[in-house]
Amino acid sequence: MENPVLIQKAARRYKSAIPLFLFHDGGGTVLPYYFLESLNRNVWGISYPHLNDGGIFENGIKGMGEFYAGLIRGKVSRGKVLLGGWSAGGSIAIQVAKCLENIPEICVAGTILLDTPFPDFPDWRPKDAPPVQFHIPVAPDQTTQSRLAQQQAVNDIIHALRPPPAVFIRALEVVPTEKVVEVDWFRGEYALGWLTWVKCEAEGSL
Repeated sequence: MENPVLIQKAARRYKSAIPLFLFHDGGGTVLPYYFLESLNRNVWGISYPHLNDGGIFENGIKGMGEFYAGLIRGKVSRGKVLLGGWSAGGSIAIQVAKCLENIPEICVAGTILLDTPFPDFPDWRPKDAPPVQFHIPVAPDQTTQSRLAQQQAVNDIIHALRPPPAVFIRALEVVPTEKVVEVDWFRGEYALGWLTWVKCEAEGSL
């Protein structure tokens, strides 16, 4: 499987537009991004490389970020890039942005968080709610090791990151199920917790 995969190819008049790299969600695939309307730029999708082979990243989240940063450098040797992702993909984008900070040839022009909740929100959770778990939908033929590896990687991302400057886009509607699902526990919060982080950072810098 090609990785990254070119999801949208820019028309000639948009060749100079900054390319966008979108990272997989908790399911490990980039399928949702194929439904985006034209963004007038090259749009690349980066999937979880060990989706079916059960492999894991050495050094956890750091190793994942460095690997994905290398994939980006394979497509863009110099210049600006945009990073983003839906749900857990937004957290991955933050980690990769950190890894690219030390590469002078590449400039992260911005990050795009698509309905990505803030990693640390224990005080907002309902009192009777179970511990936060980010369950990953997987193909029936995936190995148990692969499933566990993906789960651990996403949980590491969710609990270890802090955001760089970014654009945040959130969903307004909830998942249409009888019971409230995890992604909607904080749907009523305007920025899904990110404003709390901004406030803490501002207070800490005084």
